[in-house]
Amino acid sequence: MNRILILSADLRLLDRLAPAMRKADFDVVCAADIADGLKRLDEAGVGLVIVDEFLSIDSWRLCQRIDRVFDIGIILLGRRPSKEAWSVAEDTGFDFYLEKPVSFPELGARAKALLRRREN
Repeated sequence: MNRILILSADLRLLDRLAPAMRKADFDVVCAADIADGLKRLDEAGVGLVIVDEFLSIDSWRLCQRIDRVFDIGIILLGRRPSKEAWSVAEDTGFDFYLEKPVSFPELGARAKALLRRREN
């Protein structure tokens, strides 16, 4: 499944990230808030979600909820130093943490790798 959900309240990030991920051959669904994002996860047949930490202070808890309810990959984007983020990754449920500003080619490559691993 090549469909991904980008969940971010930062519309400028959505405007840049969605076309970049489409260019990398992903079918992209976007949501700008948690309620819409969870609804789209239920309906859209998504294999991976990219969550922007900017979404809310509860982004980490949202990752936990997605991990418990949906069997999909999770990439969290944020501004924390990656070592700090990885120290809580195990308890939070995300598969990758990428520090912003994010490299779109790296994000695309990690998303493809994560989807490939989850398919096998």
